[in-house]
Amino acid sequence: MSVAELLVMAKALQVPPLLLLTPPPGSGETVAVLPGVDAAAPEALAWIDGTAPGSSEDEGADVRAELRLLRDHQELVKEWTARTRAASIAEARAGDPEEPHRSAWRDAAHGHAQAAEHAAARIASLREEIRARGLAMPKLPPGLIHLNLRG
Repeated sequence: MSVAELLVMAKALQVPPLLLLTPPPGSGETVAVLPGVDAAAPEALAWIDGTAPGSSEDEGADVRAELRLLRDHQELVKEWTARTRAASIAEARAGDPEEPHRSAWRDAAHGHAQAAEHAAARIASLREEIRARGLAMPKLPPGLIHLNLRG
């Protein structure tokens, strides 16, 4: 089976492609990762997706570090998006004169806005490292485009 066929099958089954290569991580099953080498499903998944730790002489360490950077960037963008959305909702509730808990909503909006700002600062820092490594810069949502103007 080719990689393209594997991806088409995963799409048709609506499962992550990795789960066509290994049992689900919580199954307790093992999988042959190499001829004569079995691994528990979580270890096999970590090896395949590049999150497994390597040895100190591991030549793939740089690639894994790059994967981690890009994954961290993606997760922080999700966090920023969720916090920005939550702050907006809380602000709307705080501005509703009929809302009996306006002060609590105002506090919540402030907390979410601060968390979004913190996520944006961490995204900016990751982007500097991504740029320094010469990697392709991940896309940003419209509210973070200003980070492209840095550096």
